[in-house]
Amino acid sequence: MRFLLLSTLLLSSVAFALEQSDSAMDHSVHMQHEMMPTQTMVMPVIMPVMEMETTHEEETHVTETHDSVMPVLEMPKMSPAPLVEMMEDTTTWHGMDAHHSAVPSTEAFEHINHTLHEAMNIEYSGNADIDFLRSMIPHHQGALDMADVEKQFGKDGTVKTFANKVKRDQVKEIRWMRILLQTLEYENASNRSINEASIEANRMVNMNMHQNMAVEFTGSADIDFMTGMIPHHEGAVAMAEVVLEHGKDKRVKDLARGIINAQTSEITTMKKWLSRLKWRSQFWRA
Repeated sequence: MRFLLLSTLLLSSVAFALEQSDSAMDHSVHMQHEMMPTQTMVMPVIMPVMEMETTHEEETHVTETHDSVMPVLEMPKMSPAPLVEMMEDTTTWHGMDAHHSAVPSTEAFEHINHTLHEAMNIEYSGNADIDFLRSMIPHHQGALDMADVEKQFGKDGTVKTFANKVKRDQVKEIRWMRILLQTLEYENASNRSINEASIEANRMVNMNMHQNMAVEFTGSADIDFMTGMIPHHEGAVAMAEVVLEHGKDKRVKDLARGIINAQTSEITTMKKWLSRLKWRSQFWRA
């Protein structure tokens, strides 16, 4: 009887303990559920950090994108020599118009064109070699006169240097042509043959050159010298080609080939200078 009572009490204690344990677990679970909102409240504290990292990544991406497009905005690359020439050059087309007849350099260039046209209006002999020399001597003299105008009124160091080179080279050629002309006139004093084809070719070349040299002056000695000298040189090349086709004297033909080579190269130089000047003027206006 006592044993049964003790057993009953023991079972009751175990049952009570189990109930307490279950109750404690339920309470713990309930407390965890109650604490969840508090844990979720912590999330906004983390979010700004994540947002800052995202923002940093976006900024890095924008920077990389910006760097990737920068080469497109860079000025065209040029060799060091043209860049130095452009820095030294103070000439620009900006603000210029085509009517500057009162400008001293313009008046001088116009006078040279008129004088050159008259001096080259020779009576052709029909001897291609002699006619070439008689025409090319005043033609070269016109280049010397134009170079003197640039020297007096020009401002660009590059153009002045170029003009001095033209003058130096053509002074030598004038001296040689005068010697050749005297020699050929003496050698052909009794030669009455006439080459009509060379006469017609020379007349066409002369007419085209003077038409092309009737440029619209800007009032800038530098620009007008280069602009006028291009058709002047082109005329010399055309005259040299005529004598190469119709002439007979080897000395004259050698001279003509030298003129073609030198003046073709100088035409390229002048066109490049004018092209760089136009590009720079457009860049400044933009």
